[in-house]
Amino acid sequence: MKGVHKHGKKWTATYGGAKRGVRTQFHEDFNTKEEAVKQRQSWEKNFGKINYKRKNYDGFESKYWKVIGDSPNTYRSQRMVVARNKITGEVKELNIFDIKKGKMMSKQLTREAQHKNAKGIYFAKNAKKWRSQIRLKGKKYGLGSFNTKDKAEEAYRTALQNFLSNGSLPKPKQGVGNSVGHKYISKSRNSFFFHKTLNGKKHTKYFRTLPDTLAYRNQWLTDHNLPIPD
Repeated sequence: MKGVHKHGKKWTATYGGAKRGVRTQFHEDFNTKEEAVKQRQSWEKNFGKINYKRKNYDGFESKYWKVIGDSPNTYRSQRMVVARNKITGEVKELNIFDIKKGKMMSKQLTREAQHKNAKGIYFAKNAKKWRSQIRLKGKKYGLGSFNTKDKAEEAYRTALQNFLSNGSLPKPKQGVGNSVGHKYISKSRNSFFFHKTLNGKKHTKYFRTLPDTLAYRNQWLTDHNLPIPD
């Protein structure tokens, strides 16, 4: 019932208020919901029912949510709406005031948003590519190199949505950051390095020249009975 809500172990009945256009104001606590409802009905009988006008929040957007409909429900006397998560597409019934304050977001997204490079998107000058990476459960995952920023952002959103929906983590990318045209080999300023993950363990080796790096890569792959890429 309007004007009746639970506060701690007590039930509270309220009536009036300047925002409702009613000068008379009452506020009283009771041990049971029935007592609070009875008191609220008594005030309405004596002073008249208050005409509550619900504000239309359809289309309202925060950083992560967009309101797509109204809800007849309330939670602790607070307005509820139906909203869609702009990243994951999830639809939920939420408190509009929490949405407006930016509170309604998963802990993971909050941590990502607070990260200095929140979306993990950057332009690699050496490769002339947009790169995407994400940090989940304390571990960084490379999502690949792309010709456009939009593609890199799409890879980030997909990885984050998969994690939030079912807890799946991105598959390790082999050759992420490759700027020299050879698989498992990348360039870092004045040096080249070979990198390959095998049985969950990452192996990295640095060299001054590309031919030395290629020779090491081919020998390492041969020693581990792995095919040498073209």
